[in-house]
Parts: sequence; C-alpha cells; structure tokens
Amino acid sequence: ARRTGDLWMGSYLLSYLTWQAVKAVVEKLGPDHVLYPSLLGQPLVDKWLHDRRILSQEPDEKLLRLATFPNKFMALVPAEEANNIAEEAEEAVYQEWQRLADRVWRALLRVTPDIEKAQKIWERQVKAFLKTSPRIYWAAYSWAESPQKIAELYRDLTGSGKFLDVLKVKGKYPHNAGTVYAACFELVERALGARKSLREFSPFEEPGGKCTVCGEREALNDGSDWSGRRFWERISERLHPHVRREGRERLCAVCAVKRFVQRELGLKDDFPSTDSVAAASFVQEVLDRMGDEKVVEAVRDFCNALENSPLKSVAFSGMNIPKLERKAREKAAETFVKIDGEWLFSESFEPGRVRRAHGIALDPRTADELRGKLGELTKRVGTKPLAYYAILVMDGDHMGRWLSGTHEGLPKFIELLHPDAKEQMEKVAQGDEEWAKLLSSKRLVSPSYHAAISRALANFALHCVPYVVEELHPGRLVYAGGDDVLALFPAADVLSASRELRALFSGEAKRLANGSILVEFGSGRWTGWLNWKGKPLLTMGNRATASIGIAVVHRLHPLQDALRQAREAEEAAKEVYGRNAVCIRWLKRSGEQVQMGARFYYQENCVQDSLKLLQEVQQLMERSEKGVRISSRFPMALMEEAETLSHLPFEAQEAELLRILIRHSEGTKETKEGILKPLAHSLAQLAQALDKHAGRDSNPYDLTKPQRGMLELAKWLSFLRFLAGGGER
Repeated sequence: ARRTGDLWMGSYLLSYLTWQAVKAVVEKLGPDHVLYPSLLGQPLVDKWLHDRRILSQEPDEKLLRLATFPNKFMALVPAEEANNIAEEAEEAVYQEWQRLADRVWRALLRVTPDIEKAQKIWERQVKAFLKTSPRIYWAAYSWAESPQKIAELYRDLTGSGKFLDVLKVKGKYPHNAGTVYAACFELVERALGARKSLREFSPFEEPGGKCTVCGEREALNDGSDWSGRRFWERISERLHPHVRREGRERLCAVCAVKRFVQRELGLKDDFPSTDSVAAASFVQEVLDRMGDEKVVEAVRDFCNALENSPLKSVAFSGMNIPKLERKAREKAAETFVKIDGEWLFSESFEPGRVRRAHGIALDPRTADELRGKLGELTKRVGTKPLAYYAILVMDGDHMGRWLSGTHEGLPKFIELLHPDAKEQMEKVAQGDEEWAKLLSSKRLVSPSYHAAISRALANFALHCVPYVVEELHPGRLVYAGGDDVLALFPAADVLSASRELRALFSGEAKRLANGSILVEFGSGRWTGWLNWKGKPLLTMGNRATASIGIAVVHRLHPLQDALRQAREAEEAAKEVYGRNAVCIRWLKRSGEQVQMGARFYYQENCVQDSLKLLQEVQQLMERSEKGVRISSRFPMALMEEAETLSHLPFEAQEAELLRILIRHSEGTKETKEGILKPLAHSLAQLAQALDKHAGRDSNPYDLTKPQRGMLELAKWLSFLRFLAGGGER
C-alpha cells in the first residue's frame, strides 16, 4: 500500500473474504462448528444474521468498517465431509472476489469508458489473483482414531510422549478421544504448515509497465505505450482524486479493486491520510482551546481563507479521525475538522508542490496569505503540528503454544478445581503417586478451551482495541483480528495507547468511570475479566503477554517502508527484547534511524511499569510538576555520559543520574530532591533492567541496535524529548 486507504482496504478485504469462507461452513453446519475465531458479536456475522431476519438490528456502519476476522479459521466438521466443506469454503472466496471485481469494473466503465480497452488485462489478473498471490491453504485431520493411535502418531512426529503418559494414568475414569484433542490440533497445525511450505509456482506473464502500487502486476493499459502512462493520463482526469493525475499513478486490476471497492461493500471512503494522523494531536489541542475567543477567531479566519482559495476543492476532504469528529460537534467546529491534515503544515502551500500533487495553480500571494493565517492559528494555540505519526503493530506472544496446550502458563488440573474438590483431591494424591502426577500436570486442551480463547481474543479485538484507538485517542484502526492489531496514531499518543492495549490484552486494567484506563501490571486483584460497560469480558488473563512494534516516521515517509519498519520492530520486541515488550523504530527526516525497546515490566528489577516511568519523565519535560521541571537538555547530557555510566555499579549510576537531573531542572533545592531523587532511583533500576538486552559486542555508536542499559535509557529519553518539544530541533 502507498496510501493509508489502500492499507485499510487491503486488510478489510482479507477479513471480508475470510468471512466468506467461514460463512460457507456456518451455512452448512451451523455457527457452533467454528471454534476460531469466535463469531459472537462479529459485525459481518451480525449483518448476515440481520439479512436473514434473525437479528432485528443491523450493526452500525462504524462497526462494519472494522477488519476483525483473522486470515485463518478452525472448525470441527464431520470427517466424511471435511474435503468437500473445505473446497466449498475455498470456492466461496473465489466467487465473492470475482463478484466484487465485476462490480468495480462496471462502476469504472460508467465513469471512464476508455478503460474498456484494458479489459483483457483486467480479466486475466482478477482470475489469477487468489491462485497466485494470497493462496488458500487448508488441512484436515480425522479425530476418529483411537486415543492410543493418535498419541503414538503425535509421539512419532514430535518426539513427545506426554499424551501416552496421560493415557497410562490409572483411575476410575477411562480415557476417551477428548484426552488427545490437543494432539489432534497439533497434528492438523503441522499438516497445514507442511502444506503451506509446498508452494505451487504457477507461471504467469506480466509483460508491460508495472503497477505503481504493488510493483508486481502489469498496469492496466490499452497497448499504446509500454508503461501505460498515456492511458492513465486520459482516464485519471475522470478518476481524480482517487488516482493521481498525469499518469503518475498507474494501477493493476487488483490494486484498482482495492482502491474503488469501498462503495460496492457499502463503506465510506473516509480513511485519514498520514498528514491527518500526524496533525491529529494539534487539532485536538485546537478543539480543547475553543473556549478562547482569539483561538475561535483564528480558526474561522483560516477556514475562510481556505474556502475562498483555489484549494477549496481538495482541502476539505476531512480529517476522518472519529475522536476529533465527535469533539468538533461538541465545540461547533465541524468545518475545521473537515480540513485534511496536509493543509495544517505550512510547507504544503508551496505553489510548485500544489501543482504537482493536485494540478491546481496557486499564486504565491495566496500561498503567503494561507501560510499567514495558519501561522496566526499556531501562535494563538501555542503549538504547531508534529510532522510525525506512528504505526503500531501488536501480536500475542506464543499464541501457538496457548492453542496447542504447551504454554508454560497453562493452568494445572489442581488449579481448575473447586476449593472443596481441590482439598479432597489433594488428600487422595497424598497416597497415590499417579493421581499426584495427574493433578500437577497441565490441563488438557479441549474444544471448549479453544472456544474460550477465541472468545477472549474476540473481546479484545471487538471492544478493547477500537475503544483505545478511536475513542481514547485520535487514531485510526486498520486491523484487529484477535491478538493481531495494526493501527495509526499521532506520535504523541502511541506510548499511552501501547500501554493500555497491552494491559487490556491480559486483563490487568480497569475502565474507570471517566472512560480512562487504569493500568496495573502484576496486580493480584485482576481476575482476567474486565467490567466493560456493565458486562463481564473474558480476557487471556495475566499469564498471557503480547509484544508491540512501533514505527515513528515523518508524514511524507513512504508508507510501504514505514509498515516494514513497524513489523520489524514488532519482531525485535519478541526476539531481541524477549517478548512482553515494546520496540520503537524512530526514523528521522534527516535519514538517521534510532531503535529502542523495553519490556512492559521487569519484576526482578522492581520496575512495575516501564512506559509509565518514562512518561513521567516526559511530563516533567513538558510542564512543571510541584514546582519542578526537567530541561530538554537532560537527555543529551545523559547521552554524553551514558557509555561511561554503563560500566559503573548501580549506586554510582543512581547518584550520577540524580546529579544530572538536578543540574538540568528548574525548581528549589528541596522540591528538586523530593521529586527527582526517587525518579533517579527508578531510572537507574530501569537502566539495569535494559542492560540485559545488549549483546556483548554492542556498539555504542550504532543506535539501531540494543545498547548497554544506560545508553538504551538515553535513547528513550531523547525520543521523549522529541515528543515533549514538538519535533526535531
């Protein structure tokens, strides 16, 4: 994707097409045959039930635009029908893809009949797409064998005899097929993995100039020139603003479907640009200040200047940030939030840039006037938009182990019993070694266990994630399929959102009366259930963790690279920082790249909440707390000494941190020591915890890799200085 709208629609299409496959199973056997994902409350499922007149109320359009189906599902089906059902599900996906493509083609023909000259290319690419790119794989395993045979096959393939050991345990109750359900799941997972590794390589030819979005398929053309530029010069005039003019954007059939299918799916084309996401924090600040008459006047003058300029046709495409739209209605500032974020940055009014990007002639005098009105607004508000935004990628840790019953956090049999039954069984186990062994072993996975995990993941994706991303923060959700999340945030909000998402995933949080989220990692009072609008929501529980990768990039940075950086950061959070971690890739406009990471907490180092501690420092750099404010010079001063400090004992690190903090802060001596002394102690503890991620050969000049603890802490503080100061200086 090169546009955020393409990114969202690509994710939505995968989610939507997965539902078509699931629906084929549901219509044949019923919804209770699908164990993963949970179908309860899924917007697409509820719409299907409404269309069948089973549900009286249709889901809200805002819910229907959420991509909440993962690209994989699991169902229990009659063994003799498994192959046919899988093939029917596969065919349902092909048919729906073809139907959507046909509707888009007809819509394009109505707008620009010239596109008919590319019909052969269109038909070839649409037909080949699902058979050559996102292939459909499936596997089935029969649960009809005897438990003994299934356990033996599991041992032969994995080398583990755990299910044979369970079968040997003596007792009054004979083992049945349910005993080896987890083994069946593991076997079918391995079968699916093996099938996916046997990829077909179907020959296909894409001879002409390539699509400027995917770079893989031939761009639609009429054969008049190799690149297709002249063809797109003609048809883009009628397709603008969805396609850039002058042939600068040339699409293949698949990317054209992705670009124009929203209306065919009944969705609005209202996904925000990277400019709007980056500017969202500034817009929120403006709306918060609308009680000031001078701010109101500056907003009105800027809006009027845009409306009376040649940019009117492109400037008011909308911020498309749900939180800001709600707030604007309260403040009677709907016109202001209709301005695309691009026009909240003064450099956007450069006449040459306007002509290249929008084909509009903007004279220098008008450009200067618009810049002046925007400058007056930023002056009245006291800040200006930060030209950076964040892409957040989240993924549950070891979800395969949770599903297969091999995760170390899986409860033991004895932990699942009622207290009275537990007391009785402990007495039995004292005189029976085999019962003692069974009670101390991990619980066996069952279909109901899988269904419970599916429910917990669905609760997180359907309730918690949209709330954090689009109600608590001015972000936009791209995808939330179980434990996987992809979202866009203004840079200033991404750390708070990361912390809230991670805590809600494991249920270590509480939604307060004012709507905010109270986060308490490691608190013994959380049961794994959330009280959500008066209803209990099951979560994965505090033994489950998740990792988050974040790319903080300039609004003009190529989206494809930003996505890659975010995914690599998420992988680093798992592999480099040891899971239950957050990793940030900070890509400066100058070309410099900085990576930093930390686990969400380090209980062994008495660090209960790493991000909360770091944000406390950021708050002290932004404003005075109890008469104390930390200078923006503090991170740089620490960076200068960090390499030397990394080799000193804890007490020396703590003392030097306190000295640097006091030197680079404002306030009286007493108030400084009262606030900064415990802060220095906590930061030294965090630095000691971060030290474990550094390799032996860590290079203090390579900021793209984990450093010794004090250096890693200095990188974090430099990033917080960037956020607190509103950008690079």
